[in-house]
Amino acid sequence: MKLLLLALATGALAAPFVTALEGSYTPEAFCCLANYYRESKGLRPFKFSATVSKIPEGHVVEMAKQGKWTHDGLTPQTKTLMDRTTNQPNIGNWDVSLENVADKYTTMKAAMAGWYEHQEHYVNLMREGDNIVCGSGHYYNEADKFDYWDQVYIIYDAGKQPSDTVGLQCQDVWVSNGLTPPKGGSPAVPTPSTTPSATPMDVKINLSPPVPKVTKAPPTPGNSIVVAHKKCKPKHRKPSKPVEPKKCVRI
Repeated sequence: MKLLLLALATGALAAPFVTALEGSYTPEAFCCLANYYRESKGLRPFKFSATVSKIPEGHVVEMAKQGKWTHDGLTPQTKTLMDRTTNQPNIGNWDVSLENVADKYTTMKAAMAGWYEHQEHYVNLMREGDNIVCGSGHYYNEADKFDYWDQVYIIYDAGKQPSDTVGLQCQDVWVSNGLTPPKGGSPAVPTPSTTPSATPMDVKINLSPPVPKVTKAPPTPGNSIVVAHKKCKPKHRKPSKPVEPKKCVRI
């Protein structure tokens, strides 16, 4: 049985480092932004796997087809995060799978900041662990002109992660996104609010570059998390409080 949660994961085996491309979106660069927040708090960075990234890369397309952020897929093989993780070839022997999703944020920096500024997404980004592997997905839908974002974080026992798991060199990504590389215990990021907003599923943020002026109000970015357990039937819920990964959690 597998535990599915919304969280971040890093591989434990010694692995070569790869340099994520700076500037525009890449799966590696998006995981680097997660690592920026983690390292600013003194936590070990997530590692990266192209195999793990196939999970969110497929799901963002299915979200776009539905025209909304959602944790539900469109086929029996992708219906839940449990299904998507279990059915991904070469995924390794995983323990916990976690997911953050969002839509309408126009940059990966804005999407990540939206997660960081919300309590439960923040808890998942700051989850402690040495064997957590990150995968990312992004899709721009020409039909509705919206961006869809997904990150999956999978927690492994040592040596059980996919064979393509690597470390990331993220300094260039941070600089290219206007972020000062964190130094020790002096975070260069805001402290998240501990009180969820009245509408926690919709997170408004103000980041540069500014959103171009439009003739009507722009869509409100939205984001969500999902948690599932090997021994529990996954159910969707709104964020409320941190979830302990080793407990059987119903959502």
